[in-house]
Amino acid sequence: MLRFRWYCADYLRGEYDLWILLALRASFSASAASEADWALLNGRAIMAQMADIPVNDIAPLVQVHDYSIYLFGGSVTIAFVIALALILFVLKKWRARRLSERKHLYHLFGSIDLSDSKRAAYKISELGRKFAADNERTERAYHNLFERLEPYKYAPSVEPFTEEVIGYYRLYLEIIDV
Repeated sequence: MLRFRWYCADYLRGEYDLWILLALRASFSASAASEADWALLNGRAIMAQMADIPVNDIAPLVQVHDYSIYLFGGSVTIAFVIALALILFVLKKWRARRLSERKHLYHLFGSIDLSDSKRAAYKISELGRKFAADNERTERAYHNLFERLEPYKYAPSVEPFTEEVIGYYRLYLEIIDV
């Protein structure tokens, strides 16, 4: 057994070929070399044969393209567009609601009961002021109407509206843009 191990050591140093070692293995009895010794020798023999194979060098580093900055920029752009669209949607709804309030006020302004002249004079002054800031023309028309309504507001008992006041009221209704 010791002799077989010497042969194995000589093989590993490269003094024998593998076929000679296999012949020696066959010539020794089973008690001369155990199976564990043979497995150890066989593994080392394979390693020794692999040592003769030329090893290719490690490949150089490969440049990996990094697209994360583009993905980040794209996601920020998409988020910005969505936020902008949401803001514009809310503004549009708010503006439409504001216009509908204006239409509602115009409807109230047009349906004032002119039979009670004192109450109607206060109501016309109050609702007419909301439309006076539209442009210069409506501001002048409101000012003229407001001057005509002054005598009907502060007296304890008032007469019905004259045709002139009703005419200014109708003119102001036509000037308002809704």
